[in-house]
Parts: sequence; structure tokens; C-alpha cells
Amino acid sequence: MVKNIPALRVVLTSNCNLNCIYCPPKGENFVNVGKPIQPERLLKILELFYEMGFRNIGFSGGEPLLNKDLPVILKNCFRFKDVYLKLYTNGIFLKKKGSILSKFELIKVSLDSINREKYKELTGDDRLDDVLEGIELAKKNKINIRINTVLTQRNYRGIFDLIDFCRKKQVDLKILDLNCFDFLGYSRWKELYISPSQIVRQLENLGLNKRTIYTTGNYGIPMLEFYCDGITIRIKDTKKNSVYAPVCKNCKYFLCQEGLYQLTFTSDGKLKMCKHRPDIYIDLNQRIGTETKRRISYFLNEHYFSAKRIFSKKQLFLGYFGTNGKRKRESI
Repeated sequence: MVKNIPALRVVLTSNCNLNCIYCPPKGENFVNVGKPIQPERLLKILELFYEMGFRNIGFSGGEPLLNKDLPVILKNCFRFKDVYLKLYTNGIFLKKKGSILSKFELIKVSLDSINREKYKELTGDDRLDDVLEGIELAKKNKINIRINTVLTQRNYRGIFDLIDFCRKKQVDLKILDLNCFDFLGYSRWKELYISPSQIVRQLENLGLNKRTIYTTGNYGIPMLEFYCDGITIRIKDTKKNSVYAPVCKNCKYFLCQEGLYQLTFTSDGKLKMCKHRPDIYIDLNQRIGTETKRRISYFLNEHYFSAKRIFSKKQLFLGYFGTNGKRKRESI
């Protein structure tokens, strides 16, 4: 397989035990959610991806720890050499699922506030203690943890309390600005979005060492990474330049917030390059074989390997969701 293979995100379930105020129904992968793929087929597909050269694999949801087949899936993944396995979780089940946590190179815990009332407001449930105890258990077992925080107007003022928590617990932190999704009735983004630029300025004023990092395969949005008392703090700002495939230039969302950054294999067996469009995917529910590899290779060549990074300050969704500014198209 050629270079610049993207990371692969495997959605194990669309179910979640929280109801975060900024999430679309059924999470980020709400567009094509049908009958869940069976674990036997999923394992065959994961083996196929491994044969094609994929080495960075993350399991997400919904809440992936709700999938009872995860231990079996992980056991089969151990046959793969040099694979970097990640878990995206809200952290509530970390205590109960402790026996499988050590199987991951990195566990990304979604935590938007360490204030109990604010956490309950953001997630719809009072489970902060479960998350914090789970993080503590993972740290005691020397499991690599990173906290992912979605920045909104509701938790903005508590971000430096969260940074202080991460510094004391010695866990890395990633701060992401809020992504907007296009589906009927979704308007919370206009109420909740806030730029991370002020946080960046405050971190820079502290004189912390920093660098710019890119995601697997050099896709996605470049992120600033600050070093602070033994931890890293990453800032993902979707106003920065990103990577777009040729097909993007005819999309009504171009330039969109996210751009191209990783392949997503959904819980209903579809391989997608985009969270927002239902028309660009490969259905992997058919017979798996040489033809499947050919189709995936074509998909990668058509979109990822011909993609380009656009260096442009862009408006968020270019006015489609209440932002100001004229629509600006770029050639790629």
C-alpha cells in the first residue's frame, strides 16, 4: 500500500448512555445508521484493512464500551503486529471494563467539565464521579489517557480549571472547537460555538513551548500543541487550513470545518470519508474478497491520495449556519 494511509475510525455502536447537548442524534455518524454489522464480518473487514496497510485504528461510537463484542474484537486484533489501537469513550464504564483497557495504546476520554453541575448540564446525567474514578483507575494501571474536551460557551470559563486538573493528574488534553452538523432541527451550534483563539493566546502568554502537529497521513487540521508541566495541551481550531479531496469542491459545505482527516467505518458497514454527506461511501456489507480491496484502494486514490491542503482562513460553513461572511471557493 502507498504512503499517507489515513487513520481508521471504527464505529462499534450508534448507542450512547449520555445525551450531550452538542451531539447529533446517534452521534457524529448519524447520516447512515442502519442494521449493525455482525462481529464476525467486522473482524474480516479489520483483517482486510490490516492487509492493506492500515496501522492506526480507533474504536468509537456512540459509546463503544456498550458493545458486548468488544473483548472478542480486541482479542482478534492482537494478531496484528505494529497496530496502534485507540478507544474513544465517555469514561463512565472505565471502572467496569478495566480488564480490557490495557489492550489500547491510548484511551481518549470525553470530558467537557470537572464541575459537577456543568457536567450534568452538558451531558444530561450526573456521572462525573464515575468518569473521574475511571480515569484514576486507568492512571494507577499505567494506561495512557488523553482527555478530549469540546469547547462551547457553556464550559469556556472552566477550561483552565480542567487544564489544572489534567496537570495534577498528568493526563494530556485536547481541546476541540464545536463542529456543526447539517440535519433537520439542529440549531444549537449557533448558540454554543466559541472560538478557542483566546485560550491559545492565554497559553502563549504563559511562555509554554509549542509546536504544530498533524494527524495520521498528514490529513486533518493542523493543531497547536503546548507543553505544560509534563503534559501536552492540543488545540484544534477549525478556522485553520485543512485537507480537501477533489470531490469537495462541488459540495455545498466547501470549505467545511473539518475537511478530510480519517476514514470512518460505520456501525452499519459503510466506509465514509465525510461526516456530512450521505452520498460518498462504500457499502462493505457484500461479500468480502479481492474486489473489496480493489474498491477501497480506488476510494483512497480518488479521495485521500489526491487531496490537497488549502491554506486559507475560512468562515465556518460559510454562512449556512448563521455565520457571517461571503462564500469563498478555492480550487483544489
